[in-house]
Amino acid sequence: MRMHPRLRGLLWAVSLWHLTASLLAATRSNDLFAAAVARNLDRAIGNIVKQNNLPSVAVGVFVPGKGRYTFVEGFANLETRTARTLDQTFRIASITKTFAATAVLILVDRGLLQKTDKIAKWYPDFPNADRITIDDLLRMRSRYTGSE
Repeated sequence: MRMHPRLRGLLWAVSLWHLTASLLAATRSNDLFAAAVARNLDRAIGNIVKQNNLPSVAVGVFVPGKGRYTFVEGFANLETRTARTLDQTFRIASITKTFAATAVLILVDRGLLQKTDKIAKWYPDFPNADRITIDDLLRMRSRYTGSE
């Protein structure tokens, strides 16, 4: 299946970002915010963990050329009491849909895509590609039932 070069580039950039973030493992680090701000963030995140009885949390703010802030606390595995680290994976379920939709909407905003475009433009071999629009994908809906 052919993929549009701009879409391939976008997917590559998102993959690189995920890889970079996962390689930066630390319990706590900060060279991004003032020390008082970092302490307040640490305290606020810790309170959220306690109030919601969360087994663990990993927060990372990475600004290229500026620095990073990380906060990691809790257990990755409650049975083995394995500590959570920033380089471990989380089951993130459907949260990636938000990132993908944001990337698509950025391309729409830049005029590289239109929400009315059919996906056949990029994936001509995809089933019903001539009936499914970018907007359908963003809304996770299908107007095509298969009986048409």
